[in-house]
Amino acid sequence: MSAAPNQNFDVERNEAYVTIKIRGVADSASAKEFSEALPTLLGDPPLNVILNCETVLDMASVWVQILMNLHRSLKSANKQLR
Repeated sequence: MSAAPNQNFDVERNEAYVTIKIRGVADSASAKEFSEALPTLLGDPPLNVILNCETVLDMASVWVQILMNLHRSLKSANKQLR
């Protein structure tokens, strides 16, 4: 299953894990959209997450906060963010 592409992130989901690719300038506007989409993309129970920031040019602090919260929630569910 693959989510529709966004200008700053793409999400691909399969049975074992979710791959999130963040690219370009990760600004506050795209962070809000990402944050709202995240629970649906991860599923219940959440899957392990592979995070690809290879092509990020700049990242707003709100993105860092969202990713830290994602790490904490995955860790509490005994899942990993790589």
